[in-house]
Amino acid sequence: MGIFLRFFCVISITLVVFDSCSDNQNKYHENTKSKIQNLIAQGNRIYENKSGPETFIQSLELYDSAWSLSVLLKDSLLIADAIYAKGRAFDALNNNPQKSIDYYQNAANLYEKFSKDKIKPLYIRHLVAHAYEKAGDSANSILALKLIESKLQKLDSAALIKIKFVPQMALIASTVKNHKYAEALLNNYTNRTYIENDPHTYKYLYSYYLTKANIDVYFKKNKHSLYLDSVKYALAHSENASDSLYFLNELWTLYKKLNDTTQENYYLQQNTILYNKVVSLSKSRMIDQKITDMEETISRLEKQNLMTKSKLRMKFISILGILLVVISALSIYLHKVNRIIKNKQIEIKEKNKDLEKSLRHNVVLNKELEHRVKNNLQIISSLIQMQERGAQPETLKKLQEIRVRIENIGILHTKLTINNEISNFPEYINSIANNILLILSYDKKVKTHLNINLEKVSNHISFPLGLILNEWITNSIKHAIITDDMLKITININKKDDCIEVVYKDNGLEVNSIPSKSIGTEIVEILCLQLEATLIQDNPRNFEYKLMIPLKSA
Repeated sequence: MGIFLRFFCVISITLVVFDSCSDNQNKYHENTKSKIQNLIAQGNRIYENKSGPETFIQSLELYDSAWSLSVLLKDSLLIADAIYAKGRAFDALNNNPQKSIDYYQNAANLYEKFSKDKIKPLYIRHLVAHAYEKAGDSANSILALKLIESKLQKLDSAALIKIKFVPQMALIASTVKNHKYAEALLNNYTNRTYIENDPHTYKYLYSYYLTKANIDVYFKKNKHSLYLDSVKYALAHSENASDSLYFLNELWTLYKKLNDTTQENYYLQQNTILYNKVVSLSKSRMIDQKITDMEETISRLEKQNLMTKSKLRMKFISILGILLVVISALSIYLHKVNRIIKNKQIEIKEKNKDLEKSLRHNVVLNKELEHRVKNNLQIISSLIQMQERGAQPETLKKLQEIRVRIENIGILHTKLTINNEISNFPEYINSIANNILLILSYDKKVKTHLNINLEKVSNHISFPLGLILNEWITNSIKHAIITDDMLKITININKKDDCIEVVYKDNGLEVNSIPSKSIGTEIVEILCLQLEATLIQDNPRNFEYKLMIPLKSA
């Protein structure tokens, strides 16, 4: 009977402990879930201010904390909430579109799998299209919109009313110059009566106005679009600097398209004034915040160091009462060691202060230099573009060639500013080719075939190689003689042994003589010398080249 009683008591105690642990685990889960939701809500409040880059960085730090906790909790919906929030922050910062795309796609996949809400995944899919648009990838942007449309087609009219973001989809389509598709989205899936601004996401009514203005100006060639006044209304009612900059830029480009020089110059001037104001304030705040964070970290470490020393002294005092003689002998030694440590700490602290001061100075100088280089390239390109107006045909072509070179240098500078290296070499070469075709193709139909089997190439090679290809593509467009109505340019870039092999050709006919030596030819020769590369042209009567670049030039 005694054994049975003891066994019963053990079982009872075990069950009580198990229940207690289970209750504690549930409480921990609920408390952590509440903390994650609070972090995201706090980040959203900061994000909605949109006063500059610092607000998005602050919100991103809170979203990162929420994401870390949700991963520990293994809650898929909370993970989706945090990933989606991080995507919004990167989208607003606009310094790494690919991260925005990845976060949005992951969040949409999680919501489709674990959430009962069927509209939210579609909403996030349209943000994927928006991120592709900001990355300059119009093809994938339209594909993402088509995927959403295929699901909208299955909804009835009552369900479509709940899809508030169709005007934003149409704006994305018009931004990538597919104005016909943008108009079809507005006509088929929304009604002006139900469009209104959302204070927590996008101003859909303003998106509707801007899309209509783009369609009128770019697609229908309407020089007196009433929606221009609607866009001005949106600008006047913008609630933050980011939105104001956006609408100023859109009005500038619209009036530029309409050749209204007075309005174009006015909105360009207003854009520049507000941009400089926002950027300068943002930089100052970000630097101040970083300095404050560093000082708080140093102060916290110093307090921890003082607490550690205090505890050590207490231990020494307690031991001193027991082993007075031993401690007396050791105290002299410890005193000397402590004095050396303090001297070293003072020395290290002074060096750290000098290093921190130098680092802050270099960071500020570097950012200022990057900003000025980018602005100067943009100003030079704009000035050349202004000179193109009214220029004679021959002068116009030369000005456009100069602008292509400058804008392609700007493409490289932008990519290096974001990543410090060109992480996607094929995308870089494709950007250069597209930019040349956009400016120089005139009435000629041009198709490029790029076969690039190198993902990463050293900056010391990618920059000069991009400029060489710039000159070759320009020459083909200007001088190639073709039999049909399509100029075809083929570029193959492969690694061969210890070299990078570049093969360039077009489908132009052989001619009796290639145009005389130009500045473009001289540029190619200088860049080949810089790369220590070998340039081979088997037939001097057409544009076919083989370039062998030794990898040691990296």
